Amino acid sequence: MKIDMDELLLAMDCGDLEERYHLDKQTGEVILLTGDTECDLDDFLESVGELTGSEEESARFEAWLAESGSPDWQQDELRLRYQMECDDTGRFVTIPAADSRESYHDMEAFIETVDDEKLQNRLWRAVGGRGAFRMLKDTLIDVHDERERWFEFKNDRLRTRALDWLESINIQLEEG
Repeated sequence: MKIDMDELLLAMDCGDLEERYHLDKQTGEVILLTGDTECDLDDFLESVGELTGSEEESARFEAWLAESGSPDWQQDELRLRYQMECDDTGRFVTIPAADSRESYHDMEAFIETVDDEKLQNRLWRAVGGRGAFRMLKDTLIDVHDERERWFEFKNDRLRTRALDWLESINIQLEEG
């Protein structure tokens, strides 16, 4: 399957409760849905109960959507969310957000690779308290080569997790 790996990595790195990313296993598309969309769809769900995806329900959904006065982009997002809720084939899967513990371990592993002992010590101090991720980046702000190396290192680790996740859901990534 062809998947935009940059989009997948962004989704894994940035997903949270306010923004959820999903993968369409049929098309390989990475889909962003905001928390607002879920709340708006909940309004419709209250009026119908459990979703069935029947033609009658779909017509009621379209009527509800037309009455909502939502902008076109939001209606498109709501249609997609409705389709995802009605799907019982497993076509759509939620893309897991990066785990903060894994990300912290990435920082620790990176610091271990820093050759400059003084910089390495500064980085250990930087990540020892609150705001470790920001402190690491701030410490590297004036050390351009190491900062670039950190972003590459982090991206490589995230890519490995993404590939492992794709394998766990039986998706073979198409090369090219």
